[in-house]
Amino acid sequence: MLKTKLLTEPQDVQARLAEFGIARQDLIRIALSALAARNDSVLDDPKTAKGQFSYIYGVRAMRQAFIPAGYERISKQNIESVYDPANARKIMFQTVDCACLKTQAPQAISDIGSGKETLIENSHSTPYLFKHMQDEEERREKELTEFDRAEAWYLCTAFVNDTVACELSRPLGVVDKQFSGFVERIFILREGEGGPSGLLNLEDDAPRVEIKPVILKR
Repeated sequence: MLKTKLLTEPQDVQARLAEFGIARQDLIRIALSALAARNDSVLDDPKTAKGQFSYIYGVRAMRQAFIPAGYERISKQNIESVYDPANARKIMFQTVDCACLKTQAPQAISDIGSGKETLIENSHSTPYLFKHMQDEEERREKELTEFDRAEAWYLCTAFVNDTVACELSRPLGVVDKQFSGFVERIFILREGEGGPSGLLNLEDDAPRVEIKPVILKR
């Protein structure tokens, strides 16, 4: 079984995200935008408002971050994404049950539909055992676009109480309408870092310098 590549250390995360043309702080802002929109829901809203608000504003913030980096807006099969044609990557926003836990992989809050399942499957090469399977695979390959073949990544965002956690991860596949595993997981924001008490600590990744008061002698 394929072992998931985990990137958890800040320097490793920053280096990997540089390959996406994005910074960790950009992804943090996306998660915080989704959290703020979710918290904007009130009792008079529909039951689904929290989820709808977080998804709408999450996708909006994701596109506002990635489009300037050379990505394109793509809407296909009712799935909203950003797409990097130069590096063959597509990224979707996904609400999950947890994120950035080494002992537990994220799972989608709602079932993964056939459209997302196809996007993930098309991004991986499929081995075949028999000649007729090879013929079918070759026929299917001819019908796929560059977008279909592009790696499928998800900005997995989990809301826990008043905080948010997120990771940028590439699923291996889908089984029973849920992620069956991950090729790679990039930890962006851990639970507790992105809540009201943690916002002031997320301005940058630079070391904090303590400024001591200057006492003038008379």
